[in-house]
Amino acid sequence: KEPCVMYGIGIARDLTFEVTMKNHGCDVYAFDCTSPPYMMDRARDAGITFYPWCIGTQHAFNADNGYIKESDPNALTQFKSLAQVMITLQHSYVSLLKMDIEGFEWGVFESLLVDEKTIWPQQLAFELHLEGTNPKAVNPELVQGKTPDIMHDLFHRLQNVGYKVVYKQLNP
Repeated sequence: KEPCVMYGIGIARDLTFEVTMKNHGCDVYAFDCTSPPYMMDRARDAGITFYPWCIGTQHAFNADNGYIKESDPNALTQFKSLAQVMITLQHSYVSLLKMDIEGFEWGVFESLLVDEKTIWPQQLAFELHLEGTNPKAVNPELVQGKTPDIMHDLFHRLQNVGYKVVYKQLNP
């Protein structure tokens, strides 16, 4: 009965998933401080609201990561928590939170899991990176110590707040 509100965190130069959700009737909001400036126009043309913010906790960006070479260096410091974004946009819920943020997902989960007042999205779709991920794609500092045991702990913690895994795929 509530309208679908989708947050796409981490789009780089690809709005495919967000456009699909828009075509399914969702109000779509895309966030990425690493996107090239032209993505704001591309998102607007697709009917998607775009913000050059990174969601989560701030860490160093890896200069070798191809995704940040076209980005605005000033935007790389615009980090907000999911709660701050929801307050700013006056959203009381999120139907779907999609994250493809190259290691920064750990900061998002930690901020959600420590706040007892967290308003959890109804569904989560995310890429999760572990220690040993290609350093050209993910800054090793972000995934240091993120072992399979830590991943299993995260999934148990997510289960404790009501989530169930419906699909997972390992990416070698």
